[in-house]
Amino acid sequence: MSGDDRERWNDRYRNNDVPLRGPSPFLVSLDRLLPRVGRALDVAGGSGRNSIWLARRGLDVALVDVSERGNSPGEGSRGPGRLFEQESPTRLRVSLKVGAGDEMMPNLLRVIAPYWYEGTWVFDDESVDLFREPFVAGIPTMIDEMVAEIPNARDGFRLTFSDRPFPGSQVELTWLREELDGNWYRSSVSQEEGWLCPALFSYFDQAPRLIYARADAKSGDS
Repeated sequence: MSGDDRERWNDRYRNNDVPLRGPSPFLVSLDRLLPRVGRALDVAGGSGRNSIWLARRGLDVALVDVSERGNSPGEGSRGPGRLFEQESPTRLRVSLKVGAGDEMMPNLLRVIAPYWYEGTWVFDDESVDLFREPFVAGIPTMIDEMVAEIPNARDGFRLTFSDRPFPGSQVELTWLREELDGNWYRSSVSQEEGWLCPALFSYFDQAPRLIYARADAKSGDS
């Protein structure tokens, strides 16, 4: 790339014009094919969203990018025992296996806001590049049960979920089997089965054996 390209990207990062997102859904869809030990090179890695995901899986990751600004994380992220090691102005080393005090921990609770569209439940999540991602194959029925007491739920509601128990969870989904890159789960409430598509891997590195969930009205809804 030319110096003009470098300056253009530096300006975008300087002006916060590059949104922070989770890993690429396409990369996540390759989870079963990718190794969990060894080295990886993230070319044009920008702020490191894919590098972090790869490092969490156990790989030793190097990130290179034309923009010095894009891959220059804040002081709290650099230096020994931190998330990034600056090897050169345009190259970083990414390491999450640095000890309990410094290891980056993922959020334990996730929140999305499903709504009704074209005959099924869907949701948007800009942080992981998902738009009108549909729930299918039994999951809509499970959601119907969860929102039965929420007024106007089809206009949108808050769905909190985690792979660990949390106070107030309504339903426990138990993993059954994998099929077509997605995973089947059984509801603890209805005992019905439902299939979660590969978008699941936008939130978990691998299919959890248990998923806990709770539905609530959105803030301000009665």
